[in-house]
Amino acid sequence: MTLRDSRVLAIAGLLAVLSCSESSLAPGASAPPVRDVLFRYQDGTLYLVGTDGLHRRPLGPPGQPVLTPLAVTLDGRTVAVWVGTDLAIATVENLAARQVIYPRLPAGVGPGAFSDDDRRLAFPCVLAAGPAVLLYDRSLQHWDTVVVGNPGFSMGPAFSPDGSELAGLGETDLSLYVIRVDLRTLQPATQPLGASRFLNIPYFGWPRWTARDGLMFLVRRGYLDGGRNDSLAVVATDPDNPQGGVTTLYSVLQSPDSGAPSLVIGPQSTFALSRDGSQVVLTAYADSSLGHHALWAAARGGRRVYAVLADSTQRLLYPHLLN
Repeated sequence: MTLRDSRVLAIAGLLAVLSCSESSLAPGASAPPVRDVLFRYQDGTLYLVGTDGLHRRPLGPPGQPVLTPLAVTLDGRTVAVWVGTDLAIATVENLAARQVIYPRLPAGVGPGAFSDDDRRLAFPCVLAAGPAVLLYDRSLQHWDTVVVGNPGFSMGPAFSPDGSELAGLGETDLSLYVIRVDLRTLQPATQPLGASRFLNIPYFGWPRWTARDGLMFLVRRGYLDGGRNDSLAVVATDPDNPQGGVTTLYSVLQSPDSGAPSLVIGPQSTFALSRDGSQVVLTAYADSSLGHHALWAAARGGRRVYAVLADSTQRLLYPHLLN
């Protein structure tokens, strides 16, 4: 769950964003839909909040065990949570009624994914045989384990739109890779991604795979320019042809002049995309006079940036965009 090379990204008008009092929307651009965001405080409390910064509320009764949300269904109603050493499934509105589906999880379990039809679940992990992925069929209540080999998934995997494959990103110090698993044969394949590891630094989180755009994820740009052109962007690659590189779908942040408030995108920063990839949420630290941790969002088209939450005492973890 490590991320490399944390940097400071300057953002114009962040104080307004943190106060939830303003948002920027390009002329002629329509406002993105308001979605719910599920996230976890550092102390383990789960919350829901709208992407307009309103309607924040805790989930579950006080005193419940620490629940870490690892995957959410596309309708936003069901969540897979890590509780203690176990993996369980529950509805978002009734976390107390959990069903344990995998007791005593293996090491290195990270962000997972539901298939579009909610039938399957996938979670990367590390076994004695090497990096692997756990696959669960909810209708059959059956687990399969596929060893994918090095480098293994560096973020959550994503199911193909038709549910026949699984794909995700792997990385080494020098290179990026696309890892695929054919769910009919349970055979893995790893191909180099034709994009610079140093110009496209992936962030940890939950990618998406759509028929229109391919495999989408969040990267940081500008590494070789001394930080002067730092930016965040949602990019996509074709899993059938990863050597074709990545296509920028939309910019999330771009650095303005020095002296503006800034965000620190560091080892605890995580991202999540909406089901169509048109919205992204990211956790960060707001390096301003307020000194807040922040959960913020951006949308494709119009560069609308708006606050979801600012918190002064705890990190915000494991965000998920619902519905």
